[in-house]
Amino acid sequence: MLTTKRTPASVGEILIEEFMEPMGLTQGGLAKAMGVQCKHVNELCNNRRNVTAATALILARVLGNSHDFWLNVQQRSDLWKAMHSPRQREQIKRARPVSAAKCREQRRKGCQFRNELAEGEGFEPPGPFRAQRFSRPPVSTAHPPLRFLIVTYSDS
Repeated sequence: MLTTKRTPASVGEILIEEFMEPMGLTQGGLAKAMGVQCKHVNELCNNRRNVTAATALILARVLGNSHDFWLNVQQRSDLWKAMHSPRQREQIKRARPVSAAKCREQRRKGCQFRNELAEGEGFEPPGPFRAQRFSRPPVSTAHPPLRFLIVTYSDS
């Protein structure tokens, strides 16, 4: 979690101040090296475009660092914006944790359902589902016949 009150450096700031200026690169030169339009680099520099995974890979190759660096810069900026946006803070406050007991109960029901499916005999699926059993003859004498239980949704 970000504990700083200061806005983290943006992708555009880092790109310009740490890479383009020291290397003497223009936006057009960087765009040509990246194989993208000048508009793409301009939007990155002015923080109007987010760094995607593909852009991070390209920047890493062109500038000689890692793709994780660019993705982490973007992530840090996104987290800071989310934590300092009144609208998103309200949404985060309204979110409630799921209780561990409820998760355990759901997992237990899922396991019970899978066990009944595996056994197959006497199983009737819950709600509007229908079970059909199929059997396929053995492929060879070494293999037993295959049995299938197909559960389908039926709205009637």
